[in-house]
Amino acid sequence: MTDKLNQVAIRMIEQAPLYSNEPMNSPEAAIRVMESFLGSMDRELFCIVNLQTDLKPINMNVVSMGALDYAVTHPREVFKSAILSNASGILLIHNHPSGSLAPSRNDIAVTERLQQAGKILGIEIYDHIITGKGGSYYSFSEQRILSTETPTRTNTAETVLPDAGMTAEPGKRQKGASRKQIEYATSIARLLDIDTPDFNDRFAVGVFIAKNKENASQRQSELNRQITEQIKRDIHITDVAREMGFHVKKVGNYFTIEEHDSVRITRDNYYFRNSTGEKGTVIDFVMNFSGQGKNTVLQNLAEKLNYHISIIDFPESRPSFGEKQEKTFVLPQKAASMRNMFAYLTQARYIDSEIVQELVNRKMLYQDVRNNCVFVSYHADKPVFATLKGTNTYVPFSGDVSGSDYRYCWHMGNGSQRLQVYEAPIDAMSRMSMFLHSGKNYLDYDYLALTGTGKYEAVFHHLRAAEAEGRPYTDVYVCTDNDSGGTLCLENISRTLKQDFPDTAVHADRPLITNDWNDELKYVFAHGWRYENYINPFDEQLQGILETQLLALANGNTKEYYQIADQLQKSGFPRDTGLENYMIDYLQKNYDKTMSELMSGKGQHTAIKNIISQYNRGLPLGGKRPAMEAGVEL
Repeated sequence: MTDKLNQVAIRMIEQAPLYSNEPMNSPEAAIRVMESFLGSMDRELFCIVNLQTDLKPINMNVVSMGALDYAVTHPREVFKSAILSNASGILLIHNHPSGSLAPSRNDIAVTERLQQAGKILGIEIYDHIITGKGGSYYSFSEQRILSTETPTRTNTAETVLPDAGMTAEPGKRQKGASRKQIEYATSIARLLDIDTPDFNDRFAVGVFIAKNKENASQRQSELNRQITEQIKRDIHITDVAREMGFHVKKVGNYFTIEEHDSVRITRDNYYFRNSTGEKGTVIDFVMNFSGQGKNTVLQNLAEKLNYHISIIDFPESRPSFGEKQEKTFVLPQKAASMRNMFAYLTQARYIDSEIVQELVNRKMLYQDVRNNCVFVSYHADKPVFATLKGTNTYVPFSGDVSGSDYRYCWHMGNGSQRLQVYEAPIDAMSRMSMFLHSGKNYLDYDYLALTGTGKYEAVFHHLRAAEAEGRPYTDVYVCTDNDSGGTLCLENISRTLKQDFPDTAVHADRPLITNDWNDELKYVFAHGWRYENYINPFDEQLQGILETQLLALANGNTKEYYQIADQLQKSGFPRDTGLENYMIDYLQKNYDKTMSELMSGKGQHTAIKNIISQYNRGLPLGGKRPAMEAGVEL
């Protein structure tokens, strides 16, 4: 089956018309046309009227239908019909079945958002009208909530919007309420189901707020409490965890997440975390695992239930006790010297001093006053992310600096189109050291350390950034640890790359012997083994294939020997590793013993194991140590 790209077309579909050719140059004109339609509705509808340059309507579109007092509205749905209709401008209109005309805080926020989108698209929003009962209405333009330029239209001296700043007394202009006062007042009116004050009278609005704010706050608190209880009851932690990118699995009578296996999620929708002592509801879970504040979490979760939690923020209000505040990113104070850092990285971690100095010179690494290694990442020459690693080998410590931007994580850009992804900066530095000692240029790659396995969104952020800069990554090498977390991270990255970045090749490039790249570096140093084209001595299937190849070489059957070499190469085994020289050297010294073993069929693989060991260690060949290979593509 071949892949295909379907072609689609978007067309307007006409429905039953609302007959009118009357220019909608005032709220009254819009009400005359729309009242019969909206007045019959028992729930909130959000509509737009698409207008020509002379303000005559082209058509009307119902954007969304909500509950009794709430309708979900998104800019893409609002402007879709306007674009297809070639509208010069639009009129927003929705009903309040309850009869209250006071706009909610959400109504105001949505209007401002749509107005910003309209400016980008070149489609003007002339007014936003709320309709009530008996022809009553509330006009955002008349109340000066909607800021518009008042153009003069063809064949009329009227403007679309009247000047709401003028009072009834000629020659005098009264000072109107501020935008923030209007927001407070409209929120209060909506909550208490009372009329709004005259927004042209600042003093009257101030009196209105002072008189009603306490009752409104109590009412809002009660509504928030009811919605919060429903969130705790109806939104399951396991569902939210999956939406956040975690992998949920069932273990006995509870659930856990693979990325944080100390988490326990109970059947009655509570969670606790053994490693930290955290516990709570779905709200606490999202706060702790997303870093968002309580108000943001509540509003996002409420939207899943088609509710809207309004937080009335009066000037004298204070943050709720225990509410998380936005954290400011500040780098730890730098120490006077870097002695502990250099000793830890080069002696305890075996990192090459050239690599350490390279990062210090680029201000991506320093020692803080607590003797921690501080790994720093930059965006537009400004530090945006930092992670710490303690230098005391007896008391392990690591952690990210508060306020770090996880879109970037720890990124070392070298202008390459090949990106290597690691779990920790020390893993990346270990691999750089291995490249350096194998004769390869470690600056041929860009490096990204996720400081864990769950922050892999940073990979896709850097891929999009590289595309925007005109140097898209052609290859991504996922170099995670050899454990379940590393495997899961590899799968998540690979799946998304294949779906969203099909032109970028993804490669699994994980340690061959040990669990992580720093242990790999230490192992290589301890055993004096080669850095590149290493052969896994524990792969029995590979040993059997290489043993067959050795027998073909011993019998002088070069055709079979190279046929096996071709098959190995197709499965990813490097061709020109120098292993053939070790086979020839071993046969010259141990021919009779080797042939006896190979012909016996006992399957001990002694000869090939010895050859692999000599090859991996780079032992002298014919009295001369072979040159270290520069390696092949990972």
